[in-house]
This record gives sequence, C-alpha cells and structure tokens, in this order.
Amino acid sequence: MSQKNQQSVVRAIDVGFCNTKFTMVGNGGSGIGCDLFPSLTPIASGDSGLSDMMKKKRNVKVDVGGKQFEVGYDVESAIASNYGRTMDPSFCMTDNYMALVNGALYFMEQPEIDMLVLGLPVSAHKKYKEQLAKKMEGTHILPGREVVIKNCRVIAQPVGGFFQFGSQEGNLDKFQKETNLIIDVGFYTLDWFLCSSMRPVEPRCGAAENGGMGSVVHAIASEISRKIGEKLDHNIYHRIDNALRTESKVVKIFGVEYNLNDFMKVGQAAVMESVNKMINTVGNGSDIDNIVLVGGGGWFFEEVLKSKFPRHKISLVGESAFSNVIGFQMFGFETLKKIKQAEAATA
Repeated sequence: MSQKNQQSVVRAIDVGFCNTKFTMVGNGGSGIGCDLFPSLTPIASGDSGLSDMMKKKRNVKVDVGGKQFEVGYDVESAIASNYGRTMDPSFCMTDNYMALVNGALYFMEQPEIDMLVLGLPVSAHKKYKEQLAKKMEGTHILPGREVVIKNCRVIAQPVGGFFQFGSQEGNLDKFQKETNLIIDVGFYTLDWFLCSSMRPVEPRCGAAENGGMGSVVHAIASEISRKIGEKLDHNIYHRIDNALRTESKVVKIFGVEYNLNDFMKVGQAAVMESVNKMINTVGNGSDIDNIVLVGGGGWFFEEVLKSKFPRHKISLVGESAFSNVIGFQMFGFETLKKIKQAEAATA
C-alpha cells in the first residue's frame, strides 16, 4: 500500500506533573485508547541482577542530552525514597520532560506520526508553545527504533478537556459559540481557561501554581505528620494520592492504617484557597454559559466549585484523568484534516 493511501496517524501526549498520559489508538473514529505512566525520571542505573528473580519491569531507558533516564509503568521501583517530582512552569524545556515524551513515543510503537499534539499549563503555554512544537518536529531516536514527527501542535491543557466535553455532549458546535470556563485540576496546578466563541479571554485565564491535587495531598500529609510527630517521605505522598481515589480512603504509614476521611477538612481548605484565586480572576460567572471541570483531580474540587457557582451546572467530564489527552487527539485530527484540505485546494 502506498503512503498516499495509508491512514494518517495522529497521536497526543499530556505530560502532567503526576502522570504522563498518551493515546495509543484512534484517528477520529469511535474509541480513543489511552495509557499512562508516572511522571518520574530517575537517572537509569545498571542491572543489579535482581531482575532475574523478579518480574521484569515495564520501563525503558531513554537518552536525552547525553544522560540516560529510566521511564515507564514501573518506574517507582527505580527511585529512592527522597526522590521528588519536578514542579516548575519551565519544565517543558528540560531533559526530564523530553525523557517522558520519548517514553510515551516508545510505548506508542509508531514509526511515523503525521500530527502530534502536546499540551501545556496555561501559565506556560504562551511562552513555550512555539519553541516546544519546533523542538518536536523531526526525527527522534529511541531505544531500538526511531520515530518521525511531521507536524506538532501545542495547546493549552484545558482546551483538550473542552474538546472532549463538547464531543461527549454532542454539542461542540453550540459550545464553540458560547462563553465557557474550563477548569483543569492537575497535580501541581489549577488551570482555568475562559473563552468566548473559542477565543481566549486572556485577562480571565490563569493558573494557581501549587494549587492542584498536590496541594491537597501536601496539606493532608502535613497534618498527619503533625499528628504523629514524624516526617513523611515522598512515597507516602503517592500513597495518599492513590488512597484519596479509593472508596476506603485508607493509607498505611509506619505500618498503621489512617482513614483520610479524618483529614478531609484540611484538604478542602487547600481546595478553597486555589478556587478563590481563580474567582478573583474570573468573577462571579454571570456571563459564563458553561463551566467544565476536567483533569484527574476534578472530582475532589467539584463540591467547592458548586458552592462558589451555585447557579451553574458544573459538568465533570467522564474519564477525567484522560480528558485532556483525548481532547488533544480530537484537536489533532481536526487540525490535520484542515491542513490536508488546504493542501488539496492549492494542488
């Protein structure tokens, strides 16, 4: 089959401060398959020989800037207890960020991608979008293979969630003509993107750094630490984050079980602080037609947002952990279609 007749390949990657999400299948038809791995990038170490006795890790060693990083599904087994995540608005320009992107490209197993879509927090998007897109286009060398990226677009992360929401509701055309507030709860940041007829209202867009689920986890961890009189390492933060998403909400610390329901007040106080920062920028919402809540931590912020916007329906997008990257994929397919139409018109 000639390249001309092959179906175009569109893929998307959402590098979050907690997890790296990426699309595996789906080019505009029904069903977009996604996967994720932790956004951790320890320097790769040699094989200790223990792997012969244990299940093989689902990680890959990628080279960026002459350094080898280990990334993947089981990367937590390769980090020390004092390892910390990088939380910085300029993170997208670092070797660690590229290691996560290369890891996602490796697991996609695509030798050629016609359109790759990445997302950035609102606070970083305007400054870094063009530089990052240019950096991504071209050939990338991966372990045992290479991938060619023909086109790359970088959009604000909340826009991805909005695209998924509009398609999910079947009213994307209607929503694109209205005034929408998209709130994206990440691990590090709370991002908000207000647009009218799909044009951003920049003075009312913004982000609260240290305002996402990480602030909730940190507040709860600090309260537990204060209560038991012991410092907690970063692995406990991950346990708390996972436990918050379960029905039991139980986490083990020093071998003792703690019910996180006993610490919800400090978590909600952290949420309220972030949401108040957003409201100072957005206003009371009288001119907002739709409020859409996306991101993996959206469920935790929902009740506070309902109390702050009592006259609105707060729409929590399903599959919220993947909502942005699914929307990126949809955006990429539509953008590539327009590129091909323009090329055909001038041929």
